[in-house]
Amino acid sequence: MTLGVRALLTQCGFPGMDVLQFQNGDVRAGIEPHPSKILYTSTHDTATLVEWCAAAFAPEGDEEAAHEIADSLIVSALATDASLVMLPLQDILRLGGEGRMNTPGVAEGNWRWQATEEQVAQGEGRFAALVRAAGRFHGPDR
Repeated sequence: MTLGVRALLTQCGFPGMDVLQFQNGDVRAGIEPHPSKILYTSTHDTATLVEWCAAAFAPEGDEEAAHEIADSLIVSALATDASLVMLPLQDILRLGGEGRMNTPGVAEGNWRWQATEEQVAQGEGRFAALVRAAGRFHGPDR
């Protein structure tokens, strides 16, 4: 008898993934991750959170609304009871489609985005503020 991939991963103790963009219902009304899964705001194979919010929720062309919705979802994700929340750097930096890593099924143009040192430095402060506000910072204060 063979185990399915999910059963095998569970049996080995690997947590599953909950991705905001794949949640049932309108995530703006609340995020309820499954117990023992890692919650992702986006992944290397999805649109960035800002890009997704622009397409799914914001009035067409309203970048500020897309950024505000994405920011709100990040705060909500960090406020959940998920034991681990993964925020790709592109989401921390509030990037849209220009920060997309990969589009599955598309042979050209993938894996080209790279963060600059300035972006990483900018993201560090934003990330620290977000995790501190959510009570998820468990390191030395700086």
